[in-house]
Amino acid sequence: MKKHVKIYLEYFTDNTFIPCEVCGKNSVDIHHVKYKSRGGKDELSNLIALCRDCHTKAHNEVFKEPFLKSIVDARN
Repeated sequence: MKKHVKIYLEYFTDNTFIPCEVCGKNSVDIHHVKYKSRGGKDELSNLIALCRDCHTKAHNEVFKEPFLKSIVDARN
């Protein structure tokens, strides 16, 4: 298991179903809000659960970093 996935799942240990934090569908991917290649860290504050469709939109920059960050910030 990748480090960032483990960090995210450790925080949400009581959940067997983790919804996509954008659309609510079943989540399959843990995504870095700020890409590691751009200085993002493996920290809960930089991780978001996304379904496959939303993950693709994030990588295609349909969902930009500030939008995803606002969702993460609202969760805390």
